[in-house]
Amino acid sequence: MTDAAVAGEARSRRTTALALLAVGALVLAGVLILRLQPAASKDVIPPSGSPVAPPAPMAARPVGDSPMPPLVFPAPSEAPIPDPEALKALEERLITVESRIDALGPRLGSVEHTLDLANEALGGITGQLATLLARVPEPHKAAPRKVVRRAPTKPRRLPLPEIVAIDRWGDADNATLRNADGSIRFVRVGDTVGKATIAAIDASAAAVTVRLPDGKSTTLKVTP
Repeated sequence: MTDAAVAGEARSRRTTALALLAVGALVLAGVLILRLQPAASKDVIPPSGSPVAPPAPMAARPVGDSPMPPLVFPAPSEAPIPDPEALKALEERLITVESRIDALGPRLGSVEHTLDLANEALGGITGQLATLLARVPEPHKAAPRKVVRRAPTKPRRLPLPEIVAIDRWGDADNATLRNADGSIRFVRVGDTVGKATIAAIDASAAAVTVRLPDGKSTTLKVTP
């Protein structure tokens, strides 16, 4: 709503209020006239002791042979007299309402201007968002990764010692071993060589049985 429209609406309300006040004044004047008429007619009629007799009331003459009943007019009803204080309070209230309406005009104009600015800002944000969405590239599906299955590595062969000789000392067989680094060692059944365990020594067969960590056993012969 513009300032001109607000001012026009306030002017129209002011005109309506003035018209209502004028109508109220006319009604008040009519009531006062009606209240003064009976008093004036009583002053004109002479008292009963006066030598001049009052005029006889006029009666309607019958038409033809049928008598007409006399005309009876209802007595005028007394309208309530408006309170001047109430009228003054009503006028002051109308003036207050008009002043508030006039004060609302600039505020409504400011609110309308703010709404226009907000709409413009919203339109700008919408345009920027559309531009950003247009710049965003479409997502590309990633190529499936090729899974390379590696062949299981073969377990490393446990280096075994070399059997140099088998002798019998006392009541037990003993074996003389040469390790990979060239060192010599004497072992019996139950001794550990690296990660292997001496399971049996057979002097007649010139062989030594070794139990590996995986539970398997292997037989080593005396190197000639």
